[in-house]
Amino acid sequence: MGQGLSYNRTDLIECLSPSGDRVAYSKPDDRSGNRDIWYRDIARGITAMVTLNSANDWFPVWSANGKEMMFVSDRDAAFRGRPYIKRSLDIAGAEEVVPDGVESPWDWTPDGQWLVSTGDGDIWIQRTGTGEKPIRFLATSFLEMGGRFSPDGKWIAYVSNETGRPEVYVQPFLGRPATTAGKLQVTNRGGDFPVWGPQGQELFFMTADSGINSVDTHSLGRSGTTPAPVRLFQACPETSPHLAALTDQSYGNPFDTHDGRTFLVNCRTHPSGRYVVLLNGLGSPR
Repeated sequence: MGQGLSYNRTDLIECLSPSGDRVAYSKPDDRSGNRDIWYRDIARGITAMVTLNSANDWFPVWSANGKEMMFVSDRDAAFRGRPYIKRSLDIAGAEEVVPDGVESPWDWTPDGQWLVSTGDGDIWIQRTGTGEKPIRFLATSFLEMGGRFSPDGKWIAYVSNETGRPEVYVQPFLGRPATTAGKLQVTNRGGDFPVWGPQGQELFFMTADSGINSVDTHSLGRSGTTPAPVRLFQACPETSPHLAALTDQSYGNPFDTHDGRTFLVNCRTHPSGRYVVLLNGLGSPR
């Protein structure tokens, strides 16, 4: 059912490439502890360094074509970090700082024109390559995080604790601050870490008991509700994910999928103190 890939416990597995053949992660230097971005070719087992800097680089996000990468760095004395875009995965490739970028970028649109970030408990959007300042997409008294663009770039999925616990929501994305029009609550018993399926027809999320669930999103924009979620499988059945769901954590993601059938899950193991990445092949409901 699954294949395990072992990583050092201090490596932070982040995300799959769009084609699902590579996994990006941040890794500390053995001597200095300084983090840089790496990726691993899953089939061949080959690793490659993407960044090499005396500052910390972490939270990589693949571009839609798999040729570029966004990441966060605390270089330039940015205490909380700021986003950079690497135009080539070669270690010597150019790195461009995102001017005025919010510290925790989560995703960018398939055309590479917009970023979505978390900062000050709100969801932000920002047009790339224009010098435009970030826009608060959602500005509320609640905590919002984990924004993810749908594959067609028309929706943003995110997590909010407005009900008193984290739940997954979706909002139409029109390049300006969100309104209440079109907002849908996807979960009602707690949900975290939303991840879109490849065609935007499913939305996956994790529950408090580390279950991976799916919601059919075929009718987004044509219906005022979504179907009830379907539980797919138990993530990390013998241990737990490296991030616990429903704990208001605004960084990282414990699982990812590129096709809605094979899932990468970042699990803790014991007693060895190492992470295991589970590649769990499951047919998702249609």
